Amino acid sequence: MLAPFYSSPRARFFDANAKPLANGRISFYYPSSSTLKEVYSDSTGQTPINSQQVLDAEGYVLDGGVWLGEGNYKVALDQSDGAGGYIELWTMDDIPSGSIGNAIFNNLFVEKIDDLRAIVDGGIGIAYVQGYYAKGDGGGGYFYWNDTSADSDDGGSIIAP
Repeated sequence: MLAPFYSSPRARFFDANAKPLANGRISFYYPSSSTLKEVYSDSTGQTPINSQQVLDAEGYVLDGGVWLGEGNYKVALDQSDGAGGYIELWTMDDIPSGSIGNAIFNNLFVEKIDDLRAIVDGGIGIAYVQGYYAKGDGGGGYFYWNDTSADSDDGGSIIAP
């Protein structure tokens, strides 16, 4: 059984300044390793594709999407260094392919809550914050953008730009 990872519209990635991650790269590995794990161009798993997908000039993944296979993955997002190499932006390890859902990676990843507060573009949908004060401090999580909300920032479950 394959789990959809991206669907139409195509997943798009942004940097911490909400600019498209032009020519970045997303890579799929076996959990807790540096060994690439197979991904597919369709939901049937009949067509394997490169496990390191280069994003286009607007930060989009492959047209038609990327589909995960069975089991868990480690996912890494890299920024182009402009000289043919990459600089790691974030890595998420031991992610069950069926629990990710399409929406999670269609959007934004930032290091800390203040980076999330700095985003003013309501088109992000869902953002993943890697820490509260700093990446990896245990205070991050997933946040859903709600254009109609008038709720005040409470520093926890509601973060307002």
